[in-house]
Amino acid sequence: MQAITIKMEDRLLEELDQKLGEHRYSTRTEFIRDAIREKLSELEKNEVLKNLAQLKGSSKRNTSDAQLHDARDKAFGLGMSKNNRVLTTDASEMRCTKAISVNLTQA
Repeated sequence: MQAITIKMEDRLLEELDQKLGEHRYSTRTEFIRDAIREKLSELEKNEVLKNLAQLKGSSKRNTSDAQLHDARDKAFGLGMSKNNRVLTTDASEMRCTKAISVNLTQA
């Protein structure tokens, strides 16, 4: 671990000393380390949010809900029967799906 020297205004140092006791820090060093960790974490979070903001809307393709449902059904091998119940090849899945389907149609 390396030591560094920090110069601070008296007023800032007094405020730091006051906060030490309030937040149960035992030393100035512990408080400053924690403050630096929080700041680094905040900067990293802001960088991620900035990257996400740049990605938002970057897709030029408009996909409807119906298209998304169709893609899901194809991906999982599902099909619809005449009474709008999901057909599967597994009997236990079929029972579960029918029960859900009935509840949805009654609502």
